[in-house]
Order: sequence, then structure tokens, then C-alpha cells
Amino acid sequence: MMSRLFFHVNDCYHDGVQTRGMIPDMIWSGCAEQSKGNLTAYAIPSYAKSKLRMRPAGDAEIGVTSLGQNMSLAFSQIRLGKATYHVETESLITAKGDEVLLRSQSAIVLRYLAENLGALVTRDDLVAKVWPDVAVTDDSLTQCISDIRKAVGDKSRSILKTVPKRGYILRGDPIAQQAPVQEVQHIADAALQFSAKRIAAMAIADLSEPTQVLINRLPPGLRPSSTLTKDSGPSIFVYEDTATCLQSALYIASATGLATAVDFTQGDGQEAGALLNVAAKGEVLTSPDVCATVDHLADFDFHDLGEVTSTEGADNLRPYRVAKRGTQHAIIPQLDAKDVLPTLAILPFRTQSSGPENMLGTFLADEVAHAISRSEDVNVISRLSTGSVGGHVGSLRDIGQLLNADFILSGTLFQKDNSAIAIIEFAETETQYVLWSDRMELSIDPHLGEVEGIGQIVAQIRKAITLNEVRRVRSRPLHDLKLFSVLHGAVGLMHRLSPKEFQQARSFLEYVISKAPKHPAPLAWLARWHVLRTVQGWTDDANQEANKALELTARALDIDPDHTLALVCEGQVLANLAHRLDDAKDRYDAALLSNPNDAQGRALRGILASFQDHGVEGKRDAERALHLTPLDPHRFMFLALAAGANFSAEDYPRAVTLAKESLRLNRTHVSTLRMLAVAQEGAGEHEQARKTATELLRLQPDLRVRTWLKKSPSSAYRNGLRFADMLRAVGVPE
Repeated sequence: MMSRLFFHVNDCYHDGVQTRGMIPDMIWSGCAEQSKGNLTAYAIPSYAKSKLRMRPAGDAEIGVTSLGQNMSLAFSQIRLGKATYHVETESLITAKGDEVLLRSQSAIVLRYLAENLGALVTRDDLVAKVWPDVAVTDDSLTQCISDIRKAVGDKSRSILKTVPKRGYILRGDPIAQQAPVQEVQHIADAALQFSAKRIAAMAIADLSEPTQVLINRLPPGLRPSSTLTKDSGPSIFVYEDTATCLQSALYIASATGLATAVDFTQGDGQEAGALLNVAAKGEVLTSPDVCATVDHLADFDFHDLGEVTSTEGADNLRPYRVAKRGTQHAIIPQLDAKDVLPTLAILPFRTQSSGPENMLGTFLADEVAHAISRSEDVNVISRLSTGSVGGHVGSLRDIGQLLNADFILSGTLFQKDNSAIAIIEFAETETQYVLWSDRMELSIDPHLGEVEGIGQIVAQIRKAITLNEVRRVRSRPLHDLKLFSVLHGAVGLMHRLSPKEFQQARSFLEYVISKAPKHPAPLAWLARWHVLRTVQGWTDDANQEANKALELTARALDIDPDHTLALVCEGQVLANLAHRLDDAKDRYDAALLSNPNDAQGRALRGILASFQDHGVEGKRDAERALHLTPLDPHRFMFLALAAGANFSAEDYPRAVTLAKESLRLNRTHVSTLRMLAVAQEGAGEHEQARKTATELLRLQPDLRVRTWLKKSPSSAYRNGLRFADMLRAVGVPE
């Protein structure tokens, strides 16, 4: 086995030049021989024919330290003047924190020089590395060197030194890789919040009777586990079960007319107390965290009230109004006859743990869904929708109705060393008849390149529903379950569209990228982050956001050219930011060819068709995406896109219905507010349209029709011009 060696040199000659101290840039793979005070090291595999010979001067010594098998263990960053080069992500960051986007050839030159930091790299080696099969002039390399010097501010040419007639030496200060333990632990802990059991607290305002009297009036099943009594302030009751806490709050608010709030607590219930400050009489408020974690089979509806300020100087709150679930919010997709196919839902496998191991059940379900989604003859409910069912307590019929699924795959995992025992059931939801069940031992170590046993499960599913066997595909899992959890948490924060949490999502995504630089998914999601930032109006430079996003999707597609998410995200960037609509359609088509059940790709292709005046075609894609995402935590986005497709098809009442439901789930999505205003205008609801426009302008006060036309991909089409006319009609300034 080859090892990595780190050379400590004191008063030593290297290439005929005397050097002192440690040479941290000398990191080599292979073996080393030390004899009579001389050391010969065989270099990394690409330099297998070359040797480094060092001879100590006088009484000096040469030390060799083995660092295992990962060169990045020595250092993760290199200080180049005022800029910093990140080894794992191959990114160059300025002192202000901005990333410098180099041309691809210049980036390769910098990476190669960084790998040989402090050592001479010949011009011939660089040309062979960057242009292996192309004849180029010296000018091409000279331009790359110039790009790098400009990027790091090397006007004196002391950082990237030219050795006449030989090559170049990159000089920098390696920064030892010291993972910020507290920060990493914070991220990992935050990511596990979705699976950990948490304590809920209920706060009640102006309680006029003794707390024990109120508790005694509660039905036995709704009584708290403890009470936090205070001399002043709201009464606080603690519950171990979140759903029970919400049910109690609804019961008390209905019976007494008092304002009530529910939130997770660290011990004193002050989180729920803060929500209580903005609650009206008889109203129950809760937080986004509670909404995200409560079982979707529970009998609740949540209505996003947007960001509000509770008291002067306090952080903004994002309250959700809680109500008993009704039927008024049911949105039934209007599927095209060609899309009426058997619909399958794959639920997260239950485990015996609520800690990190719990992600294993989600991971396995994710892999099964990924494998079977490649088929065109079955609808597969999105993995984020099935994940929202939680512990899936309830009958198969109830779950099937909630997910609009004909079949459900579910199971339980029992971990055993490097494998797991899976008890699997595949059932029809209407009859609750189990079509197939089995006990399987699976190798589901996420560090493997593929998950053994997935193909067998897929084959049994297809056999059970009498379809042809789907071709088995090798999935590309994120190899670390903690990173898998952080990634899902980041995506959730990003789509809440709260400025503070939106920025947190970027930090989390960048953390995952730094730890898994060769995985396309976090790169694609970060590209989506730049799109949402632009759509929300949180940047003044859409071109810069487009360039950053395209650079990220290019990196993702370099890793995996067929990666569905990366193709979809690049299509979204090309459509919404670069206005290259034909190229965007190519990306969406490629993604859906690879995975016909990708809901994001289908919804975005639908809105792209709608931009270009193909409303009926766009509506078909968008409505099918709705069918695939019944409980998706980002369903507001799919509803908004479907509203846009129906607007293009001139079905204004349907567009109004979809837009209102989208806003019920997320009140801060300005695109949905724009769509609702114009759809109401089209439907003849002129007064309501102006009220919606007033709220829109409160959230986006700089909105103007001319700037919208300039940024909109549909501005050159009848649909876009009609949209602009309606914006004027509802009161948006020119």
C-alpha cells in the first residue's frame, strides 16, 4: 500500500538550492529510502519516473512523517497573497470572501501548480496537463498564468514566479487543515433535528383561572407532561408529543378564546412565549420547525403568515396559524390521459433509533426510489413528499389517499454490523392487500459505490404490479449519512425563503461541498440557491448570480453528465437568469429522459413551455408534477409553477386556486404573489387583484413593469406581454 509522506527538512539541499526549516509543500505518494543521511523519495503516481533527492547540510536531519492515504490531511487551504485557494473545492476566494471565477484552463493550471506548491513545474508539464491532445502555442499558457496572477493580485510576480526557460513556481502559505470542531458539530447537530425527538411547549396568554383547573378540564389524552409555572408572563405547558401539544392548543383556543402558541423548547418555553406576542385571541400559532416535523397524517392545516416583528429590537418571527384539517385545501392534479399510470410511494424505512442511524431508513428508501424512477411506465411520488409522512402511523388506505398513491412500499430496518435486516412490504392502498413481502439482508453501508439488494427490491416491485422489469441502475449516494442529513436540512432552509435561513442554507451547502467535492447534488442545489436569490430580488447583479450558478452546474455535470438534479438546475439557470430558453429545454428533456418521474424537471419544463405560449403543453407537465408531489415540503413551488402554466393556458380560475394554495404554504414567495394578482385580474376579480398587488409591493417595493419585462424569460412572447399588461392593470408602476 502506498502512503503519503511529509518531509521535514533542516538546512537541506533541494535541486541544488539550500533550504531551511519545514517544506510543507512536499507531499508525495510512494516510498522513501534513507541511507547515509540522504533521502530518496518516489513521487506521486503521475511522476513515478522521477525522484526527489535531498542531502542534509552539516548536522541537519531529514524527518519523514506518514500521513495516511489522504493528501488533503496535510492542508486544506493555501494562502496566495490576499487570496485563499481551497484545495478540496478548487476554488479561489478573495479577502472579501468573493469567489474568483477563472477560465477552465486557468483553473486547471492553478490546481496543478497548487498540487506542486513550492516546486518547479515545467512549461511542458503544464501544457501536457491542460491540453493533452491539442497543439497550442505558448501564448495559451501565458494567458492562464496572467489570469492567475491577476486573480491573486500578484503584480510583483512573487507569488507565481517565472523561472526563465524552465517553468513556474507557485509560492504560498499552506494552512493546516483544522476542521472547526464547534462549527462542524453545530451543523451536524442542526441537521439531525429532523429525526431527533424534541420537547414541545404550549404558551397560553391571559389565563384567568389556576393552571391545574385548566389541566383538569382537558381530555385525558391532551394533558401535558409537566407545567412551567411563573410569577408573571404566559402559562407554559410541556408535551413530549408535538401532535398532542397542537391538539391541546386547538382545544383550549376553541374552548376559551385565548391566544395560544406552540414551539419546541430548550427548557423554559420562551420560544412559544415569543410567538404568543403576535397571536390574536382564539388563534393558535406555531413555528416553521414544528410544521416541518409534525406528521402529515395528523389532523392539522398550517397557514404561513410571513415574517412579523414581535417586539422592538427582537428578531423577526415566522408564525404559522394552526387549524384543524379541512377539505378546502385539497388540490387534485388535472392529469393528461397519457399520464394516468400506476402511482407508487416508497416510504422511509422505520428504524429502532431516532439518532443518526434513523437516516439509514431514509437513505435506503431514497435509493429504491432513485432506481425505480427511471421507468416511464410508473409514477413515483417524490422522495421529499414520502419523507413528509414521518413515522407513517395510520392505515395504508389513509396514507394512499394522502399521497394519491396506488401502491406503497414500506418496511423496518434492524442494523447488524455492516449490513441490515430489512422487513419489506409492498401493498395496494385501496384494498390494503399485501402483494409482496420479504425479509432481506442488505449491505447498505453508504460508503459503498452501490447498495446491494436494491435491484432485487425493484424487481419484486415491478413483478408485483405486473410491469416489465426495470433496468437496474447504479445509484450515486452521498457517501456520508451526516452529510446526507445536512444536505436535506439545507434544502429545507433554502426553500423557506426567509433571508436569515436562506443565508444559513448557503453555509450548509458550502460545507457539504467542501466535504464531498466530487458529488454533484450539493453543487446543483447551490446553483438553485443563486436562482432563488435572484427571483426573490435579493441581489442587484443577476448576471453575476447566473455566472456563479452555471459554474456550479458545470462542475456537477463534469462529475456526472447524466445527473438529473444538475441538469434540471442548469436548465433553471439558463431559463430564468440567462434567458437561453432552447438550451434550457435541452437540459430539461435530458433530465426527464434519464428520470421521467423527476417532479422538478417536469414542473420547470412545464413553465418553460408556458413562457413560450405553449400553455396546454406546459399545463400537462406542471399538473403531473403536482401529482408526484402531494406532500413535498416545497409543494408551494410546484403549486406556483402550475399556477403559471394555467395562466398561460388562460384557465384563470384554476391559476387563482393554485396560487392561493401556494401562498397558504409560503407567504414570502413573491413570484406567487405576482401570479395571484394577474390571475385574479384575468378572472375578473379586480378588487382582490389590487389588494394582492398591494401586498406584493410591500414585499418587493422596487417592482416595476419595465424591470420585470427586462428580467422575464417570457418578455418576447404573447404570454409575457399579457402578464405585463395585467401587472399595470392591478397597480404595479411602469
